[in-house]
Amino acid sequence: MLKVAAIGDRESVSGLKAVGIEVFSPENKEDCPRLLKSLCESEYAIIYITEEFGESSKDIIRKYEDKICPS
Repeated sequence: MLKVAAIGDRESVSGLKAVGIEVFSPENKEDCPRLLKSLCESEYAIIYITEEFGESSKDIIRKYEDKICPS
């Protein structure tokens, strides 16, 4: 079964746990690309990412933007 994840600061993503989304809050923006790549290569079909953390992961996002999964 595929999963849904969210990456962002704790305040922004913690409430998503209530609806079954796995949340990840990296210590800093520099850790985000590695985390995002790891999630993309595992069983996550949808990955939400806050704008702040997305800025530091543009290369990874571009790599996957034309693929069906993850979205």
